Parts: sequence; C-alpha cells; structure tokens
Amino acid sequence: MRKESITGREQIVSHLGDLIQAQTRVTVTLGQGKTEYLSQILSLTPEGDRGTAELDELAPRGGQRRARSEKSLRCLYRHRRLPYVFRTDILEVRDDPQPAIIISLPDRIAFNQNRRHYRVEPFSSCPIQCRLLEIPSLEMSPVMVAKRCEVVDISLGGISLSLDVPRSHLSPGTVLPRISLILPSGEEILAQIIIRTVRRMESARRPYRIGAEFFLLDDRTRDVLSRYIADTQREDIRRIKRELQ
Repeated sequence: MRKESITGREQIVSHLGDLIQAQTRVTVTLGQGKTEYLSQILSLTPEGDRGTAELDELAPRGGQRRARSEKSLRCLYRHRRLPYVFRTDILEVRDDPQPAIIISLPDRIAFNQNRRHYRVEPFSSCPIQCRLLEIPSLEMSPVMVAKRCEVVDISLGGISLSLDVPRSHLSPGTVLPRISLILPSGEEILAQIIIRTVRRMESARRPYRIGAEFFLLDDRTRDVLSRYIADTQREDIRRIKRELQ
C-alpha cells in the first residue's frame, strides 16, 4: 500500500460531495482523544478562506457536549474500498435548529492506494480512445488538455499515455479531474488521475510520455477495467502460444 493524499479545494470539495451523496458514515475522534463517535457529513460551504462542512450530531450524544471543549477532530471512513482520514478544526457546535458541528474544510485528506497491478498494452487494431480534460475552476466547464493522446499501457492502478502537449502543462503531482477512455467494447470509463512521471521521448511520434495513477475509481469503473484487462491478457497468452507453435 502507498500513502496518498487529496489536496486542493476543488478536489476536496468533490470528494466530500461524494461522501454526502453516498451517505457515508464517518468515525470521529475529538482532540487527541481515542473515544470514537459516529456521524456523517451533511453539507458543504466551499466559499470563504477555507470553506466549511456540517457534521451531523455525534453518536452517542455525549460526544456533542465534549466537542464544545475541543478545538479539532479527526474523521476516519472507508469510501470505494479505500480507508481515508483527515484532521481539521472545530468552528462551532450547534444545538438549534438541529444539532450539528461546523468544521473547516481540511487542507489534506490521506488515504492508502494499491500500487501493484498487472498492466496490458492495447492492441493496435483495437486502440483505446482517450481524452484528457481539466477544470480550471469551479465555475468553468471542462476543457481539453490533449487533442491527440494514445494509451501505451493500462492497469487497475494506473495508465501510461503518449501525447503532444508541452511538458509545462503537465507535471508530477498534477491531478487531472477527468480522463475519458472509450474501450474497444464501446464502454466509456471516466476517472481522475494523478500524474507521477513526465518524460520527453525524442524519437516518438508524440513527444511526451506520462505515467499516472488512477484516483478514486468507483466499483463500476473498476469492474469494467478489470474485464478489459483480463480479456486482453487472455488474448496476449493466445498470441504467444500461436507464435511458439
């Protein structure tokens, strides 16, 4: 397992929004204490210096009283099969009209990511169509990062791409919030990626090669990608057997 983190206001708001939609239960510890309480995130207010989130009343109810004497809390939860944790400040403990705790949006959300996966190369006769998109701000629509992009190899953990955009546009650590992949079957995968490496390929048709990790794959996307990788792996084995005969 490799330790990763979600940073940046846009990415954190998007991630916490997913938790609200999924009604994910979170385990809360107050201050430096070890007593655990249950809650869930009810709403987000991304505006302001740091933005805020509203947590439901802690259970058991004694946690609500204790929260009044603490300045910070820690939230732990599982989402899409991965464990997450963040620590942030308590801004307000409310009783009316409904008990809640107002916290500042965290600067960082940590999680563990798998790093070992089998990679396959798409067949030249059945390529994967790829589009890289980015969202400059919360108010703007996604824009194209690369018009011409080829998938070099792919796994459940990440992807290698050959493209023609200047290196200055993409750097290690950059999060691209949307990559669209059309598989040979016609199925579309929408995912986020974190760029890990950028290389200049002097003799390549498309001069830049990036290596990236998938970020927060949902179960449906993971299943579709697993089937594609398994089918491609089986075809690779059949091809090797034919060549050896």
